[in-house]
Amino acid sequence: MMRIGMIIAFREQQILRMIKAVATISITITNVRQPRQEEQQQQQMIIIIIIIIIVVEVLVEVVVVVVVVVVVVVVVVVVVVVVVVGGGGGGGVIIVVVVVVVVVVVVVVW
Repeated sequence: MMRIGMIIAFREQQILRMIKAVATISITITNVRQPRQEEQQQQQMIIIIIIIIIVVEVLVEVVVVVVVVVVVVVVVVVVVVVVVVGGGGGGGVIIVVVVVVVVVVVVVVW
């Protein structure tokens, strides 16, 4: 009986040591993992910010292109209308010059 009691006590000690080891390992893993999660969150935030910047840049480029195209189309239509309707009067030439200057400025700025 005494021997069985000693074996049980020895086994209990082994089990307690294993539980302690597992608890220590899990605490260590938890402590090590915490900064990694924070780093992942920071990396995710950085990636999201980069994506937002790229999307905004693309949208701005698209808007600029659309605005330039619309301005050029409007200018061309105005020039055609002025030339057709104006019929070579002095006022028509001034409008055409102004329109050409506007187109050049828009293209240079773009």
